[in-house]
Amino acid sequence: TLSSSSAASDVYKRQHEKNGKRKTEFLKQFPKPRDFHKHCLSLYKRQGQRCSISNIFLNCDPKNAMEALFQPSVDAIDAKKPHLKGNTRVVCAFLNPTDNSCWHKPNKTYPMHCWTAELFRDVFRVAEYMRLII
Repeated sequence: TLSSSSAASDVYKRQHEKNGKRKTEFLKQFPKPRDFHKHCLSLYKRQGQRCSISNIFLNCDPKNAMEALFQPSVDAIDAKKPHLKGNTRVVCAFLNPTDNSCWHKPNKTYPMHCWTAELFRDVFRVAEYMRLII
């Protein structure tokens, strides 16, 4: 399960290291690491152990690099905001960007600021396939 993952711990550490308003907001909701971890675990369970973008089952025990693409990753829905309640989701690692610089320069084809289920299906052209597994 997500309890064996360090995804929530990594995000907590990064948020805790930030300065200013983002850190203050984050620590108000999650004063201790276990508070944030509980929130992430709740999201993971509520999502049926599936990625909130692709609906792919999350793999908490990857055996190789390919399987690691599908391990849980804690994502801020709006990358400009902290990982607060209502702005956090659990996704496949490959759908959680590590470089947020692109969020400030959306292009004409995809003016979105983050992955959505619709964008995922459009980009990977799996809309029909996804209907079969949902």
